[in-house]
Amino acid sequence: MIKAFVDAAQRFEDKMNPLGYEAKNINWVININPKSLKYSINQEKFKKDTLQKIVPTRGDRSGNASQDNLKAALLVDNAIYALGIPEEGKKESAILVHKGFIQLLDRAYEKTSDADLKIIPEFLKSKKDKKLFQSIAPKDIIAFKTNTEIFPFEKECVKNFWIDYLMEEYSESKAYCSVCGLYRPILRIFPWKIHLFRERCPISSINKESFESFGQKQNANSPLCFECAGKASQVLQYLTNSEKHRSIIAKDESKGEGKSPLKNQLAIFWLKEETKIQTTDGITIDFEELLKAPILDINQGKNIPAPDPAQLKRLLNIPWAGQLDAFNISRNHFYLAVLTPNKSRLVVREWIDESLDSVLNKIQKFVKALIIVHPDGRDPWPPTIPDIISALKPEASKSASADANLVRELIRTAYKGTSPPENLLVMALQRFRIPDRTIDKKEEKDKQTYRRMSLVAAMKLVLTYNRKEAKTMESLDEKETKRSYLCGRLLAILEEIQLRQAHWNLNTTLVDRFYGSASTAPSSVFGNLIKMATTAHLPKLHKQGYGEEIKCHLIEVQEHIYNACGFPDTLSTKEQAEFALGFYHQRAIYRKIRRPQTITIPTQTNTDSTQEEKND
Repeated sequence: MIKAFVDAAQRFEDKMNPLGYEAKNINWVININPKSLKYSINQEKFKKDTLQKIVPTRGDRSGNASQDNLKAALLVDNAIYALGIPEEGKKESAILVHKGFIQLLDRAYEKTSDADLKIIPEFLKSKKDKKLFQSIAPKDIIAFKTNTEIFPFEKECVKNFWIDYLMEEYSESKAYCSVCGLYRPILRIFPWKIHLFRERCPISSINKESFESFGQKQNANSPLCFECAGKASQVLQYLTNSEKHRSIIAKDESKGEGKSPLKNQLAIFWLKEETKIQTTDGITIDFEELLKAPILDINQGKNIPAPDPAQLKRLLNIPWAGQLDAFNISRNHFYLAVLTPNKSRLVVREWIDESLDSVLNKIQKFVKALIIVHPDGRDPWPPTIPDIISALKPEASKSASADANLVRELIRTAYKGTSPPENLLVMALQRFRIPDRTIDKKEEKDKQTYRRMSLVAAMKLVLTYNRKEAKTMESLDEKETKRSYLCGRLLAILEEIQLRQAHWNLNTTLVDRFYGSASTAPSSVFGNLIKMATTAHLPKLHKQGYGEEIKCHLIEVQEHIYNACGFPDTLSTKEQAEFALGFYHQRAIYRKIRRPQTITIPTQTNTDSTQEEKND
């Protein structure tokens, strides 16, 4: 895995921060006159993102400061280090680390002979008017300038010194690097930390004897040279920050004692070689955008995710008449890691390394099995893994309570072609049985609707993955004769009859009361429900002059059930999922009728070519 990150450094070289540098918000800039050493500072503290720069940094600062543990950063640091401004009760410690900050500048000047690196320590050693520092807090970030356009840390000689300094400080004895295979100084510790979900996570931490082997200490157990370790950390940080190469799978938004960073999961992914092709109709296909389809970020889209429909259609229709071979698709590789933050070390939940052509084939099957009609009858669309994970937790919960193993198994299904997790069916059924809460706010209601869509899609995934039924079960299948599916359709028809006779002015329908029993023991419920519809609701509809059509639906579905040996006494877990699909599909038909823009009702009589036109 580390080797894959190291190899990726060449591709992302122009997008990564220099080694030992990271983006930081600077709060105060002290501008020094090189001749007189007089200085000025900004009148007000720079707020967040007002002055953000790529600055020298170090991620190994821990423990109490001592003569052997100063660990100052070069030129840019908090006011404790840069100016000796102490926190309450820690004056001696501030004096000590400030001395270390100046010593580092002196050493940098010795190696570079850069004038700025001489002026700044001279200024810090001189008597200063401390009144100008009264507004500066100990943890504020300080940077220095010398009446020049650029900051000293932006100079190439300073960058080179900082790399050499870190290499010398962090490396120990020589050994063969486990990645590049060269005999080089090996890192004693892994100094760089990855920023993830507001946590700073070490990539590797071997700090106990139980992690050691053959008498080797710390990182000597898996030797990495400075260059390889640096490249790996640079690439990893770039990918976790890149909107193109990351997706949030699960996020814990709870507060207090229940909050846990281990519930957060982020997927990062990339191709060994960037691959874009242009189709015959002029559409540019970015393969990394296609590969993101199963894990589209839950924060990218308010209600319904919005990848490019044209790209999605082409994903489902790969291969493109031999175009793949022409672009060396088979020789390209796809990498994906699911990460969780932890203060002790970064947790890798899943790692995938597959050829691009193989992954494309797997994603095709996954997306096809997920595609489901929208609850209001709009064109079928595939929810994503984050959508499913979010839908499985209680509506009001902010905790990312989904089992990490479930996420892992869904990722494997999408990108490795393994069978969908069987427990997904049970979990989705349990959540689907819970009636919708009454919500007035449109945005929240849309989210609720989409959650139900995601739950049904999850059931469809388990039922139809890698089967021809994946296509026919996208929307209502009027040819389906399974009793479980027909019973689900029947419940939706009965609900629609109830709603129509009440002019859709009902807060609670029969579905809210009887869905659980109807979906598990149909024979015990449907007799009374049909009687109520035919004696109480349908006569009212006939009086209003529009009950004939839905009466025909009712009779037709009943006849199919009777021809299939009548209502079943009980339904298995799989049959309950089929019931849910039938109910959902039939309900979508009626909701589409009520949409103002609707002209026709989709049925399974549509041809594949017609369906493709709709997807356009």
